[in-house]
Amino acid sequence: MPTAKRAPHAQYVPAGADGIGRLILTRPEKLNATDGDSVDDLARAAADALRDRGARAVVVSGEGRAFCAGIDLAALAADRLGGDWFRRWDVALAKIEAIPAPTVAAIQGPCLGGGLQIALCCDLRVAAADATFGLSAVRHGIIPGLATYRLPRVIGMGAALEMMLLGETWDAARAEGHGLVSRVVPLGDLAAVALELAKRLAANVRAASAATKHLTLRSYDMPLGRFLRAYVRAQRNCWNDLETKANLARYRAGRWATPTHDAAPSRRARPRRRR
Repeated sequence: MPTAKRAPHAQYVPAGADGIGRLILTRPEKLNATDGDSVDDLARAAADALRDRGARAVVVSGEGRAFCAGIDLAALAADRLGGDWFRRWDVALAKIEAIPAPTVAAIQGPCLGGGLQIALCCDLRVAAADATFGLSAVRHGIIPGLATYRLPRVIGMGAALEMMLLGETWDAARAEGHGLVSRVVPLGDLAAVALELAKRLAANVRAASAATKHLTLRSYDMPLGRFLRAYVRAQRNCWNDLETKANLARYRAGRWATPTHDAAPSRRARPRRRR
């Protein structure tokens, strides 16, 4: 008798006319906890998002009552993950971080361990009031992955060490206070707020958004001279981008910029001319 096809633990929904893609963790019965299959599914979904030329923003979310509860402890205890699991996991996370379009993590419920690592790979993070955050890996005898690299860059070294070494769970208010999330909203408003942020991101010039994201992520790792050269190249490419040129043509015609794609434009005040 043929084996039933396994449901994916993550999937990517390509951007439609609004320019917004959706990367969704789809293992709600396990609070989106990650096992061996999850790594492959997440890597595949992230690769699909990375290749989506129509995406001007991507919302990353988890189905059910959790964003992601982290590693599947049952799989870890049963030694079902394999020695290569952690390398594969960090490759999948790197693909999320490398998505050219800006990403918004919509976080509800537990965002722990690997779930927090996924959120750290996103550009903006918005949390429901019931969201909780933590990295308790050291209590299980392992290292909290490349959160050791990313978390200090988001909340500072002192707060990052406190979270990782004490293994405490933070509530949404504490996470917001440390800058781990940009805003906290009622659970019922989470999807709408994340979507509104994505719409605002999608209204920007895609090339400029992608270049700004890429440069910012590299800013800690490059000396100023090399970074300046990379910036000049990126600025030149943006200046020659067709969408930018279309905006400049509208400026010359006396019209303020509006998006050239089908996403709803953000409301921007027209600049006053100097007398």
